[in-house]
Amino acid sequence: MPLLMDQFSIFISLLTSFSLGGLIGWEREYNGHDAGITTFGFIALGACSYAFLSKYADSVNQTRIAAQVVSGIGFLGGGVIFRDANHVKGMTTAASLWCASAIGLAIGFEFYGLAFGTTIIVSLSNWLKSMGFWPRLHRELTSSQKILKKKS
Repeated sequence: MPLLMDQFSIFISLLTSFSLGGLIGWEREYNGHDAGITTFGFIALGACSYAFLSKYADSVNQTRIAAQVVSGIGFLGGGVIFRDANHVKGMTTAASLWCASAIGLAIGFEFYGLAFGTTIIVSLSNWLKSMGFWPRLHRELTSSQKILKKKS
């Protein structure tokens, strides 16, 4: 069992993981997606909790429980993906949930730089998507390729 000081640092890690997951969820919620602050926060918090359980409860193989988190999140992510006639919806939310679990695991295993870096990249990427940046970039690149093909 961890010492009292270790338990306090675990609490701070849990709070940090919930906050970082919630930051990603804030953007999703702000842009009208179903999974929001609490969903993403709980995903990161749960993953962090499982990482600590792995570290303290399974001294032989600390990655065994963490590996199951990845499988479980894949199943949960599949539940937010919907397909209609010609459109798939929910892929970005599912991928973001998967990243939120990685953030929680990273904090639980004390890879803080990885957790903060992943949060920044996912949040920025989702924000750029909501602003229409990626479709514009795609149009620019494909039009540039067409121009180059015509010249050759």
